[in-house]
Order: sequence, then structure tokens, then C-alpha cells
Amino acid sequence: MKKVLIIIGILAGLVVISPFLLLGVYALDFVYYEANDDKAEKAALEYLEEKYGERFVIDEVEYNKILGDDGGDYSLSVHPAASPDITFGVDTTEKYQVIRDSYKESNWSAQFRKEMIPIIEPIFQGTGVYYVYGSFYSEIEERYQLKTAIKQYTMRILIKALKASIY
Repeated sequence: MKKVLIIIGILAGLVVISPFLLLGVYALDFVYYEANDDKAEKAALEYLEEKYGERFVIDEVEYNKILGDDGGDYSLSVHPAASPDITFGVDTTEKYQVIRDSYKESNWSAQFRKEMIPIIEPIFQGTGVYYVYGSFYSEIEERYQLKTAIKQYTMRILIKALKASIY
């Protein structure tokens, strides 16, 4: 009888303790990877500065891992040192390889707002809300330089906005 009670006690103890052990092992990932945020920051900054030829500043770093997945990733919020108003995202793997950045889209959107809002605002006299999001096929991105392409498309968008305000 004494042996049965000991076995039941051990099993009950395991049932109570095991969820905490599992959560502890899962939490260790976050402790480890969040302690290594600086490696993700360094990898992202090196990638961005090499790709775009300018300095960037990291605003925020967050480690994400879906329960059950083998690996997670870092999501970074970044802005160019010369333009703190242009923020964009960069994602890296937990092995510190950059897998995505949205600088081109954010930069293009900022350029559009800077050039077009002063033209569009008098037409709508404060009654409009303007959303700009650029998403382009990689072939188009590679073929056009941002400054060249924005001037071409700016006139097309302005003409569409003027036509919409007339009708």
C-alpha cells in the first residue's frame, strides 16, 4: 500500500510540475534569443548599409517564435539616420540572416507624400485621407531607380486624382 501511495504521489507531482517544465524550456528560447538582440541588430545594419549605402538606426527589436515551430525570427523597426520620419521593418532569422526589408516601399511612400500632398491637398481642401503603399515586382524594382520611377508615376497619379475630383 505504501508503494502504491508513493507511485501515485510521484505521478501526481509529475502531472503538476511537467507543464511548468515545458513552459520553462520554451521560455529559455526567448531568454537566449532576446539576450542576443544585438547580433540581429548588427546583421540588419550591415545588410542595410551595404545594400543602400547609408546609415540606419534601430528603433526596436522583437524576437518571435510560434509555439511548435523549430525556429523563430527577429522583427526590427528601423529608420535612416538622415530621415527619422521614414520607419520600416526588417526581418532576420534566428541565425541572423536578413530575409526581408521594406525600405524601398517606405522611402517611395515618403517621397510621394512629400511631392504630392502639397498638390493634392488644395484640391480636396482637407476632406481627403491619403494612403500610400508601394509594392512592386522585383523585376520592376531592379529595372528602375526610385527617383526616376517616382517622377514618372507621380504625374500619372496626379492626373488620376484630378480626374476623380472633377467627376
